[in-house]
Amino acid sequence: MTRALPGAGRRVYVGAVLALTALGPACGNKPPPGTDLGADTCDAGDEAWVQRVFPLVLGRKPHGAAEVRLWAQVAEEQGRDVAVLGLTHAPEYVDRWQDWVNDALYVARTGDRAYSSCFGTSLLVGDTGELARWIGGTAATGEAWPEPFNMADVVRSSIAADDLSAAYRVNLFARMNRPIQGANVGPMEMEETRRQGFGETFNHTYLNRNLVCMQCHNSEFSVTDSDDPAEDRHWPMPGLFEEALYGSSFGEDEDSAFAIFRYVDLVSSDAAVSAPWGIDASCGRFAPSDAMTEDYLGHESYFVQAFGESGSTWQVEAYLQAGVDALADRGLVVGDDGAVDGPDSFAWLVGASITDQVWKEGMGERLTIANYFPRNEAQRDRLQAYTRDFVEARYSLRTLLVDVTTDPYFNAGAPATCTANPYGMDAVVNPWSKSEEVEIERGNGPGDSVHRHSARVLIRSVHDSMGWSQPSSFPASADPIFDLESATGAFLRESQPGFNGTDFQGALAFESVYGACTAPSAGGADNGCTETLGYAGCASCTCQDCVCAIDSYCCDVQWDDLCVASCNDDCGGCGGGLADVSTDTVDRLLENAAANGATVGDVVLALKDRLVARGEVSDTERALVEALLGVGMDVPIADAGDIEPALRTLCGAVLLSPDYFLALDAGAAGPVPALGLDADLDCENAASWLAKEGVVVDCGGAP
Repeated sequence: MTRALPGAGRRVYVGAVLALTALGPACGNKPPPGTDLGADTCDAGDEAWVQRVFPLVLGRKPHGAAEVRLWAQVAEEQGRDVAVLGLTHAPEYVDRWQDWVNDALYVARTGDRAYSSCFGTSLLVGDTGELARWIGGTAATGEAWPEPFNMADVVRSSIAADDLSAAYRVNLFARMNRPIQGANVGPMEMEETRRQGFGETFNHTYLNRNLVCMQCHNSEFSVTDSDDPAEDRHWPMPGLFEEALYGSSFGEDEDSAFAIFRYVDLVSSDAAVSAPWGIDASCGRFAPSDAMTEDYLGHESYFVQAFGESGSTWQVEAYLQAGVDALADRGLVVGDDGAVDGPDSFAWLVGASITDQVWKEGMGERLTIANYFPRNEAQRDRLQAYTRDFVEARYSLRTLLVDVTTDPYFNAGAPATCTANPYGMDAVVNPWSKSEEVEIERGNGPGDSVHRHSARVLIRSVHDSMGWSQPSSFPASADPIFDLESATGAFLRESQPGFNGTDFQGALAFESVYGACTAPSAGGADNGCTETLGYAGCASCTCQDCVCAIDSYCCDVQWDDLCVASCNDDCGGCGGGLADVSTDTVDRLLENAAANGATVGDVVLALKDRLVARGEVSDTERALVEALLGVGMDVPIADAGDIEPALRTLCGAVLLSPDYFLALDAGAAGPVPALGLDADLDCENAASWLAKEGVVVDCGGAP
C-alpha cells in the first residue's frame, strides 16, 4: 500500500494484502492518528477494529480474513476515519441505518399502529439524497416535491444525504397519523389519551427527557448533584435546555406541554387538505396551521413559547428546522446565565439523543442513565463533544460514526493481549463501577463494553454471512423472523421496545431459527405469488411491504388472490424473499471444494473464516469437528460422502458462539483460506466505495 503524491489521489494496493496472515500483535498496531490512549489503555489493533466496525456501520460481519485485512490496511495507511467514510458508501449502509432510524423513531412493526404503509416500501427510484436535501431547505408549508414519496423515502434519502434532520422533521407529522386506538372511551378522553401518548413518545424519542423525571433531574438542578466532584452524580451539558422548551427547568404541566400534539382538528381524512412537502397520503393529511384557532379540550399549549389554543405539530416542526439551521450555521450559543434559544435547545437535545443512541449501538450502553443525564464527567464530555460535531455537521451520521469508532474506548484491547491496567478506562460504559469497594476496580475495562450485537444487526449478519435474502423490515406475524425479533429484543412497538441482553429464551429462539444453518422457511406462500387463505402476509417475499401499503388486509387478515394480483400487477412480481435462496454459503463451499479437489478441512476452514474471520482449528477442536462430520479433515471432499447436514450443524454451532454473537476484541484475523469466498468482489466493492473518498484501490496488487 502506498500513498500517492498530494493532488494525485490516494492509492491502495491490496493484492499482496490478501496473502498476509497477520499485521502484528493485537496491541502492537498504532492507534488512530491524533488519539491519546493514555497510560492505562491499549488499542486492540486495526484488524480487531475492522471486525468491530463492520457490524456497527454496515450491520454485517466481514466476509472473512481477506476483507478484514483489506480494510485494516486502509485504516492503517489512510486513517480509520477514511475507512469508516468509505464504508458509508456501501448500499447496505443505507439499509442497515434505515432499520435503526425506524427503531429510534419508534415506528411500530406490529399491532394496530403498525406503519408499513408509510415506512415500508419506497416510492422513489434512484434517489441519492436529493429529497432530503430539498426538505432541508424547504418549510413544511412550502411547495410540494414533484414525485410521490413516503417516509421510507425520507429516511433513506436522509441517510444518503447525510442529514438525519429531514427524517426527524417529517416524522413529526407522520407519527400523528398513527394514534392510540381505544374502545368504550369518550371522544374527549380519547383525545387526551392520544395527546399524552404522542407527547411522552416525543419526549422519549426526540428529547430524551420525561416530564415527571424533570422534577428531580434537569439541566439546572438534580437531587444527585453535589459541589464535591467525588460525590457528584449529575453531569448535565451546559445550557438550560428544559427552561428554553417549557419555560421552566422543571417542565410544564401535561395539559399545556402535550396540547401542542393535538390530534382532533389536525389529522384529516380529506385528501384536499395539506400534505407537508407533498408527502404521500399513506403518511397522513393535515389541516393547515391557520385553521386551528380553538383547542378541542380548551387547553393552551406551550412549547418554546405560549401558543394559546392554536399550537400544533406545525409549530413544533418549524422550530426543529430553525434549530437545525442555526446549529449548523454557528453552533450552540449558551449565555453566561445558561440561557439557550428555544429552537437551538430543541435541535441540540434531538442531536444529543441521536448521539447517545448511536454510541450505545457501538459500545453497548448509553452515555446517560435512567434519569436521562450523564452520571460522570467522562460521559458528559463525550456526549457534549460528539453532539456538537453531529449538529454542527447538520445531523451528519457519518461524522458521528467517525467520532464513535475512533474513540479510544471503542477498540480497547482485552486484558489477555494488553499489559495495561484492566480497569484503566474512565467509567463511561459502566458508570456504577465508581462505587466498587476495591479502588482499582472503580474504572472501566474492555470487558464492560462487551455486548451482544443488537437484534437486527445479528439477524442481518447471519443472512449476509450465509448468502440468504434479508428478511422484510415489516415481517408478517406468522413469519419465523417476527418471533425471532421479539425473542432477541428488536423494537416492535412501544409496548415491546426491545432490549439488548441475552437470555435463555432468546438463545433458544435464535438456535431454533438458525441452529440448522438453513434458510428460515418463509411461511405462507413459498414464493409470494400463491394465495394462502387464513395466513396474514406472504412472510418475507419482496412484494409484501408494497402490497400491504396498498391493501392492509393482505397483512392484517390473509394473503388472498387479490393480494397475489396486486403483487404481480402493481409491485413488480414476487421475486426474492427468503424462499428463493437455492445456493448459500455452505452450498458454494462444497461446490468449490469439489471443483478444486479440496479436502474436508479446506471446507471447514473456509466456513469458519466466512463466519468469524478465523479459520484456524486447534487439535482439540479438530477432534470434535471430525467426530461431528464423521470423516477426517484430510479426506478429499470427493471421498467424504454426504457431509452437508453435519457441516450445517457445525455452521449453526459457530453462529451460536460468542465470537459471532458478541461485540468484543476479536484480535487479529486468521489466515486467508484456500476456498475463501468473494475476496475479488469485496475488493472491487471497496475500490468503488473508497474512490468516493479519493482513495484509489488496485485489486490487482502493486506493480
